[in-house]
Amino acid sequence: MLCLLLLSLTPFGAFAQSSGTFTLSTSSGCIVLSQVATLTSPYSITQSRPICPGGGATINWPLTSGGNGAASSLAIYAGFQGSAPGCMMPLSQMQAMYILGRMLEWRADGIWDSTANGLLRDPTSFEVLTW
Repeated sequence: MLCLLLLSLTPFGAFAQSSGTFTLSTSSGCIVLSQVATLTSPYSITQSRPICPGGGATINWPLTSGGNGAASSLAIYAGFQGSAPGCMMPLSQMQAMYILGRMLEWRADGIWDSTANGLLRDPTSFEVLTW
């Protein structure tokens, strides 16, 4: 009986992710943040937001409650040549939750985390996140 109860609660746990805000700025060209619904196949972008040099932005996460809401992943596109991005940095659901409350800056060598005074690291492996 207990196992059945635990199994019936599992889908709700998959969608019970955190929401909040973080700040992000860039000094090296425009970037685009995209919320990616990854709990279904194929993956789909449910919302995007551009950020350009000249001022940071406070980002409310999730960008939309559509798709998977706060259980979504985050993708950052940069280095645009025309309409095509030159690079993309994917952030998992866990990494997206980890950046909540942080002050971040997109740089050529990675994302600077002013809160931790260093490049943004993965919360489990502690490796610097790269694109």
